[in-house]
Amino acid sequence: MNSKYKVPFGLKNGILYEPSQVERGKACNCICSSCNNPLTAKKGEKNIHHFAHATNNSCETGRETAIHLAAKQIIFQNKAVYLPSIKIEDELIDYGMVTFDDIILEKAILGETTEFLIIPDITAKLHRKIDTKNLYVEIAVTHFSEEKKINEFRKKKLSSIEIDLSGLLKEDYVDFKMIENMIKSGNHATWIYNKRLELENEKIKKRDEKVKREREYILNKKLNNMKALINLYNEEKERKKYSIKSNNQLLDYARQAIGINSLDNLPAFILQPCDIDALYTLDGRLVRLYIYEYFILRRKNIPQLKDRAFGAKSVIQYLKSKKQLYSNKFINDWNKLIFEDDILFMDEDTPNFNPKKIISDYLFHLKDAGVLIYSGNYFFKLPGIFEADGSLSVCKFCKKQLPLSAEYCDKCGAIQ
Repeated sequence: MNSKYKVPFGLKNGILYEPSQVERGKACNCICSSCNNPLTAKKGEKNIHHFAHATNNSCETGRETAIHLAAKQIIFQNKAVYLPSIKIEDELIDYGMVTFDDIILEKAILGETTEFLIIPDITAKLHRKIDTKNLYVEIAVTHFSEEKKINEFRKKKLSSIEIDLSGLLKEDYVDFKMIENMIKSGNHATWIYNKRLELENEKIKKRDEKVKREREYILNKKLNNMKALINLYNEEKERKKYSIKSNNQLLDYARQAIGINSLDNLPAFILQPCDIDALYTLDGRLVRLYIYEYFILRRKNIPQLKDRAFGAKSVIQYLKSKKQLYSNKFINDWNKLIFEDDILFMDEDTPNFNPKKIISDYLFHLKDAGVLIYSGNYFFKLPGIFEADGSLSVCKFCKKQLPLSAEYCDKCGAIQ
């Protein structure tokens, strides 16, 4: 016989029985729980024990209905259901087997709309001192909960699970113990709706939204501060670029360091505006002259410095030794702001006011201008250049003497 026609349980006086619990044949006095027609208990020695319809009945739902009702009967008798675990953030909450005070079968519940009734397979009641908590259980053998029913559970916030017993349809033999083990294992139950999980998720959502709003407020405030600092930075560069016509301190130091009597005779890489103009409170040309005089010109006369490599860090340490050479306040404010509270604003379009970055960029500019060479992450003074006295240089290619401010050799045309 096809297994779908083998009925595992017979109904007698409103209670389901296994074949082993009743008399053989028609004497079992059992009926099909689906079509209500008489059953015979088949308890032969060769075939698996089962119930069959007494007449040649084509009932195809007797097997699934019997399994469905058996599950409800087991839960009703044991008053216990295994509840699946839930996860709240990183915490796993295990319910396990929960014993209830009352089990009610197929009690109708008014849906969200008055014309719709929810009829769960099982209503399990857990009485508390203050109120009663209900759990609604659906048993699925061939038909799982419809979307409309699921939506009603969720709309009315009714904690509910579904137990999947569809795998039993593939078994030739099914008894109460098999169904009970599936109910107790917890591997076959899933939440339709869990009120606690939703409440906790709502709290988490509200908390995260609050944190997001606070963070956005902080970010907007800091972004506005950044814009203000960028404006100060650009204003400082423009001010020094256009408003400083002469600088006696710069001229005095230029006379002492390289022997010139006019600022116009300063090399182009000192005169040309760059980010150093806004980095320090002093005239950026003076800062660049400090770098030029110590790290390039003086190295030809100091053996222990002449061929020594250096980088931005060395330059910054040297500049710190200079009196009255301070970073502009907005530079310090900027560097505190971008790394404050582990919030990093930097991207490709964001200015970088870090002194090390600004000095490093300037040293690379000197490399491009032919003043320095770069090797192994360090800079070196270019051999053969600036080896004359303080007012003249020597072309690094044809060795002709040139003014310090010369950008091209008028003999060989080489870029200086």
